[in-house]
Amino acid sequence: MKIRLLGFFGHVGDGNVHIIVNVGPETRNVHLDIDEIVYALIKELNGSISAEHGIGIMKKQFLNYSKSDPEIGLMKTLKQTMDPNGILSPGRIF
Repeated sequence: MKIRLLGFFGHVGDGNVHIIVNVGPETRNVHLDIDEIVYALIKELNGSISAEHGIGIMKKQFLNYSKSDPEIGLMKTLKQTMDPNGILSPGRIF
């Protein structure tokens, strides 16, 4: 696999790094494989796959890599408490 673009950017203050890997249209199907490799390493190092403000839909399936069940439960509770009508980003994560 040939990587066409590899970019890193983030928030220096909190150590949050965003990784962008573009392998091209002919290998788009490996995007999930790349995510799995990166997030598995983050899990092994007890890192976080997202900042404190939330989780993107592309990372949704990896949320349990860096958050425990009680932490995810708290996130759901906070979402329900602060957005009881589900009008803020409806159907996105919780």
